[in-house]
Amino acid sequence: MVDTKLKRILLSLLLFFVCLNLIYLSKPAMFNDRLIIWKLALFPSKALQMFTSSVSNFVKTTFYAREVINENRELKKRLDTLTIENLILKRELENSKSIKTVEDYIKKFPFTVEISTVVARNPQFWHQYLLIDGGKDKGFLPGMPVITKDGLIGKIVEVFDGYSKVLLLIDPEFSVDVRGDKSNVLALCSGIGTSVMKINYVPKFEELELGETVVTSGLDGAFPEGIPVGYVMEINKPFGDYFLDAYVIPVVDVLKIKEVIVIKNFAKKQK
Repeated sequence: MVDTKLKRILLSLLLFFVCLNLIYLSKPAMFNDRLIIWKLALFPSKALQMFTSSVSNFVKTTFYAREVINENRELKKRLDTLTIENLILKRELENSKSIKTVEDYIKKFPFTVEISTVVARNPQFWHQYLLIDGGKDKGFLPGMPVITKDGLIGKIVEVFDGYSKVLLLIDPEFSVDVRGDKSNVLALCSGIGTSVMKINYVPKFEELELGETVVTSGLDGAFPEGIPVGYVMEINKPFGDYFLDAYVIPVVDVLKIKEVIVIKNFAKKQK
């Protein structure tokens, strides 16, 4: 809309100077001095030349400034992305140093657990479910949390004789109460059907930090406290909204899982 108005203004000015030039050239008898005639005749042309030159410079400067602004925006986005990636890599390195095997994880969180393997996936529900070895024969029940040595991946939703169905945490039907391990901000983390999860019900004034790990809070009673869920990768504060618009990338790539740990109960094992 703005570009159309600008074109109309420029066209009107151009027609004005052309008409003025033609008027001067069509009535030379009005002037006795030929020099004056040509000066007056050439004046609109020179003015038009100066005007078009100024407009051209203005347009070039405007487009250049717009390109610089867009380039700065892209650079800022890239910098923010690299900063978050760096924070996440640091967190992953910290976790890899403290927990190297499933056994190390079990020692750190001494729940009653059962190690199982992924036996099947349904191509139609690749991002929603997976099937693991063991069901009623191993005492598995619906609602039992499923993790790896790195963190949470989901929960059992159906149990059969020799296998169980696990709902993955990135599915829209999955949600878990979490807290920030640094900020201690409490929130509800939910799947949205993509490779990331959404943070819900965090007021804008809360100091949730980019890159920090969110872990299970244990307040929902469905998952034990302290299991890593994901890293905060994006925080927005929409105008007019009371809550933050934030997203989390899971600590576990649920599409590459081969071995899992089923938490059969949260009670610590007796020594």
